[in-house]
Amino acid sequence: MRLPPERQGQRWLDQARQDLEAAEVLLRDAATYHEGLDALRPTGAALDKFYITTRYPNGLPDGVPADAYTEQEAADAIAKAGSILHAVAQHVGHASS
Repeated sequence: MRLPPERQGQRWLDQARQDLEAAEVLLRDAATYHEGLDALRPTGAALDKFYITTRYPNGLPDGVPADAYTEQEAADAIAKAGSILHAVAQHVGHASS
């Protein structure tokens, strides 16, 4: 069942408010986890450009995610995500993850 535009808009607005609140908490609390993980920020920031455009088909007004990035860009993003995962896993004592 399709919702009226006003209700659909309200749903997105409600979720945006929750996302903002969660981001504020994470930002405030992130530094308390481990200072050494701060070095991962630039790598994580490099992955931001992939988040919206690869998650939502309407994230690219004139195309689709499959056509937006090269194979090399995809490989680099996967490698960066893997390096972050490995660093965090080492920090929490699960180096094999």
